[in-house]
Amino acid sequence: MFLNDDNAVIIRGTLNFKENEEPKILCDTIDKARSNDECKNISLNKSSVDGGVQNNSEYNQRNNSDKFRFTALYIKIDDLNTDQYYRAKRVLDIFEGNTPVIFYLANSKRQVKAPSSMWVSLNDVMIKELKYQLGEENIVTK
Repeated sequence: MFLNDDNAVIIRGTLNFKENEEPKILCDTIDKARSNDECKNISLNKSSVDGGVQNNSEYNQRNNSDKFRFTALYIKIDDLNTDQYYRAKRVLDIFEGNTPVIFYLANSKRQVKAPSSMWVSLNDVMIKELKYQLGEENIVTK
């Protein structure tokens, strides 16, 4: 495991600041930081010199696999005053973050953007639970 004394790590996630609470990091991933020698051995191609983009397969694979980057969470429910909404809200409250949440209200055929206090840190566990609570067809990230 990476979390030992004297080990440098890279933590990806979001900072959570709430009034009357200590700031928290909501962690998405933890990776071992590269050593100086590993950084020196990274091969660069022409595009990385010109455009500043690394050609490191591990780096690119990690960043390309970040499927939740620059997305919003869309949740289809009948209306805001329903059990569906309250079930969704209970799950969303656990995963606070910076990803916008958009409710599609099927009864009135309109979209409502949730207040930023309901925004989430997307992850597979949250998506799976929302799909379980509300149905697979009612949860979309894009």
